[in-house]
Amino acid sequence: MGAKTGKTYVRLEVPLEDPLKREIFLALAEAAGWGNAEETQRGFVFYIPREEWDEDVWLNIFRQMNLPPRYRRGETAEQNWNRLWESSIRPLNLPYNIYIRTSFHPPAPPGMTELIIDPRMSFGTGHHATTALMLEMMAPLNWKNVPFIDMGTGTGILAIYACKRGARPVFGVDNDPWAVDNARTNAALNGCAEIQIYEGDASILRDLPPAGALAANINRNIILRDLPAYARALKPEGILLVSGFYTEDMPAVTEAARDAGFRLVARMEREGWAGMKFVRSTEKA
Repeated sequence: MGAKTGKTYVRLEVPLEDPLKREIFLALAEAAGWGNAEETQRGFVFYIPREEWDEDVWLNIFRQMNLPPRYRRGETAEQNWNRLWESSIRPLNLPYNIYIRTSFHPPAPPGMTELIIDPRMSFGTGHHATTALMLEMMAPLNWKNVPFIDMGTGTGILAIYACKRGARPVFGVDNDPWAVDNARTNAALNGCAEIQIYEGDASILRDLPPAGALAANINRNIILRDLPAYARALKPEGILLVSGFYTEDMPAVTEAARDAGFRLVARMEREGWAGMKFVRSTEKA
């Protein structure tokens, strides 16, 4: 994989265990343009391009939440990030014969659906519970010629899986230009260069053809905000798959989805994270 060298990121470790405060902190960081975060059991690790770093903006997030500015700051070079992934990530076997590997691992055993994902700075390798939940919800579905949209595509892993299962056309959307570039690279690695990846948010949906299925593995606040746009983007009886939030958020997501014209048909849980499957009602949302 060819990496863009020379770019340096500010690395910020934020200890924050309260689920509601985590949601709010991430939403405020995303509003500042800093949504590129790795979620850990104890909080977040943010990676912000050094040229975009503004300490006053960062400290203002803590002030808005009335929190003491507790964080650990460092710097990391982009090329070192790739070496870190290569030394730490292992191939992953998921149910339904899903095999996830990077380009430097050996090919999958015969009979597996192989997903080649080089994550770089993007989210979505299958190792996080929410990505695994999404793939396990997708696996039993019939994807042949189903138009599919992946919101918050990250590495492109969900779009690639749908493409390999026969979905057509396939679209991915992410507001992070780095993720868009990464998703396009991964799509090509998997022989799915026809996947169309766009930089932007839910406003792009109005320009895409109606989908038979839409996935959003993002976070609770964005999903709650964008559920009406998801409903408009889906055909009647279209499938909506969502994750990126905690199990205690399920009632709020269920209520908002119902208000947007969806009915709940399935739910899954893993390590405190939720995955939910909805169907758009036949009435126009």
